[in-house]
Parts: sequence; structure tokens; C-alpha cells
Amino acid sequence: MNQFHFKTENYGKFFSDLIDPQRLNDLGPGHADDKSKEKISSINLEQAFEHDKIKNTNYSNACLAGIWLHHDFLDESHTVSQNILTTSGSFWHGIMHRREGDYWNSKYWFRQVGDHPIFSFIQSGVSQIDSSTRLSELHRKSWDPFLFVDMVQKYIGTDSDQEDLCKKIQRLEWQILFDYCYQQAIS
Repeated sequence: MNQFHFKTENYGKFFSDLIDPQRLNDLGPGHADDKSKEKISSINLEQAFEHDKIKNTNYSNACLAGIWLHHDFLDESHTVSQNILTTSGSFWHGIMHRREGDYWNSKYWFRQVGDHPIFSFIQSGVSQIDSSTRLSELHRKSWDPFLFVDMVQKYIGTDSDQEDLCKKIQRLEWQILFDYCYQQAIS
């Protein structure tokens, strides 16, 4: 499988201005970026997708849930994601609960996700990210979001190589899910 390359320019000026592809969010709630709250709050999705016509509003809303999460606004992301009745909405919902430390609830939402189409891309990316630590639990045939929830719970706040690895995986997960939702919104 080819390596995933996240390019902010693929998502139009509005989204690319809000996305820092190098950002490593905390595994927990993080610290909301108040400078971006007003801009995100004022999003008109039709304008945000100005160079592509929205064909599926569930997925355009999923992109919005992701943007809120990217800037550590968990409550706002939760409000959006809980109203998206798709597997991708459940995916964002699961990530949000994992980040707030509600691990049981996160797993509930990942059960709603089932076998998501991006799992193979995440697993492929994880194999490339984890070339040095070689955490055996990561090297599987397919992505296991439940195992990742357990890893986050185990390594959060440890200031360890494993915590840093989890942050990189979380960034990869966010980028692949955002890309998937964006593509589904315009397809």
C-alpha cells in the first residue's frame, strides 16, 4: 500500500489556513487555540468548500468536527460529531472521547464504527511511523482502534517515546480521517 501524504492545499484555502500538518495534539484534551475559535465558529461550509461542491453534508460536517478537534475544542467537536449518523461521525466521536479520557465511551463509539475504510491506511502508516520502537502490539494485519485506546490510556502523561509515538499515530489518524471525510463530502 502506498504511503499516505497529507497536503493541506488539497482542502482549499479556508481549511488549509486552519490545519497545521505538523501539529502533535496532546493525547488528552489539550489546550484550546482560542485565536482560531472565532474563525471556526464562523465557518460557512459552502464557503469552506468553495473550490469543490458539497455533495454529502454528513461528511462536510465531519470535516468541521475534525477541525474543532484539531484545535482542541472537544465540546464543539462533540456537538457536531454526535449529530453525524455515519461511521465517520462515530469515528470522530470516538477520538473525542478518547482525548477527554473517557476510554470506555470511546470504545463504545469505535464499536459503532466497525471496520472503517481508512483502517488499512492507518495500519500502513503506523508501520512506517513505528520503525524504531517496534512496539509489537502495533504490528498487526489491520488497525485496531480498541488497542490504540488502551495504548493512549497506558502512555498518556508518561513523557516517553511511547507517548510521542501515540501522538504521531493520533496525528496520522486525524489526517487520514479528515482526508477521507473531505473526499466523501465532494464525491
